[in-house]
Amino acid sequence: MMKHLYKKKMQDFGDEYNYDVSYMTELVDIYYEKATLLAKAMELGGHNGHLPQELYHSIKLRSMQVADCGPCLQLSITMAGRAGLSKEMIAAILKGDLQDMPRFVQLGWNYADAILNRTDKIDEYCREIEIEFGKRGLWDASLAVVYGQFYPILKRGLGIAQSCSPVSVLLEDLAVAG
Repeated sequence: MMKHLYKKKMQDFGDEYNYDVSYMTELVDIYYEKATLLAKAMELGGHNGHLPQELYHSIKLRSMQVADCGPCLQLSITMAGRAGLSKEMIAAILKGDLQDMPRFVQLGWNYADAILNRTDKIDEYCREIEIEFGKRGLWDASLAVVYGQFYPILKRGLGIAQSCSPVSVLLEDLAVAG
């Protein structure tokens, strides 16, 4: 009975976002205990906590883009659009063309990029986020980077990851399902 509920929850998520969750439902069948933990991770990964949507999604989109999983990035694009980010803002994030973007979009992209590329700016961006949003906000930002990487790495480890289409192709097709 519980297996059915977990699979339904995962399938509902897949249907809502037009995302292939077969690897998740397979886990329910072969390793139920881990599937219950993955379901909790799904909830945590979708929670922006104390951060404005622009900051949270710019972090997550940059992290997901670096992780290089096309379906995962498309899912994050859809989620960002549903959270209120415009197609133009999402396109700017994916292109790294941030000069005309709001401060929080720039901060999120720069924060995620610094962490993922281990630049010397990490401490500066961490301080800026902590000053603006407190320790909780810094935790939320850090978790957004982690969850941007989580599923692409998981799928790559399972041998089912699909590399991103070049960003230009994704931008032509920028589907933000409503």
